[in-house]
Amino acid sequence: MAVGFGGPFAILLILVFPLPAGLPVSSSASSPLTTSASIPPWNTWTCNPNNVSPAALNIPLANPSHSRSAGTVVGVSYEFEVKGYVAADRGKAIYLPTVKAVLPTLPTGSLDVNFAARNTTITGRGWSVPITGNTTLVSKASFSTASAYLSTAKYAVMAAAASGSLTLEFRWHWTIVPGKGGATDNGPWSVPSSNATSPYLPSTFYPAPFVGVVASSGSPAPAGTNATLELDGTVSNTSFRAVVEYPNNGTEIQSIWENSSLGATTFNATVPLAYRDGVPLPAGHYLIHVHDVCEAIVHMESITVTSGGVGVPAAFRLPTLPRA
Repeated sequence: MAVGFGGPFAILLILVFPLPAGLPVSSSASSPLTTSASIPPWNTWTCNPNNVSPAALNIPLANPSHSRSAGTVVGVSYEFEVKGYVAADRGKAIYLPTVKAVLPTLPTGSLDVNFAARNTTITGRGWSVPITGNTTLVSKASFSTASAYLSTAKYAVMAAAASGSLTLEFRWHWTIVPGKGGATDNGPWSVPSSNATSPYLPSTFYPAPFVGVVASSGSPAPAGTNATLELDGTVSNTSFRAVVEYPNNGTEIQSIWENSSLGATTFNATVPLAYRDGVPLPAGHYLIHVHDVCEAIVHMESITVTSGGVGVPAAFRLPTLPRA
């Protein structure tokens, strides 16, 4: 299944978790809809403390110092462990979304190391095998005094586990290997924490229960119609919030809560390609996010809206919803 995400990230996700069979299928056609942007009060899941992107990564770290010459190899590693590991955790599937390490440079810009999305499993107590990547400087680079950071662009880490039943912690570091010999400069590992100062996020948290996408109504789509995503995974007796937003600034245009039925194995999350007053969106490029009941983002998809009604240009519309 291919998933696109606008902006600086390009995501290709392959979701292969086995799911139980033989249970009834729910339909969004009979699901009550609300346009609230808060977690439903009846929710019984154990959620992370409220933040803008639950279960996502955005971990700061001191940037390398000094300038580095062309040919220098900059490496990045990140890893996770189960906090409070018990034997029953062994073999549980973990889904890691696309990750980017960003090391700011002078006078502007950054040196980036990208990691593809991947599925992995818990193999035991302690830190996982490090996931590594690197890039080679093609010209001299000077690093900024701003913090480096490791980010999943608000997309949640997911696991084949009920919310609150598993706690993961993440850390990362960088290494500098001179191109013409010399000692390797190993940066410190970040220190996992359940707290963080904005804009950064906690690095110790409950992963989001796994949600996959079986199919979508696709792109392009006419303005004023409904975009639909067929979800599978942890979809029984819960709620999802589907959001349409501007890709350049994250402002939410449309937000719909839908409830799934007990025993559901798939669920159609639906969101209108229109403003909340029903006016169709102008033709253009947008993002669809699907949030689980704890507000973790479990799916992102870019969508091109084509003319299908009389829309009001985006520049003349004021945002009406708070950002998730």
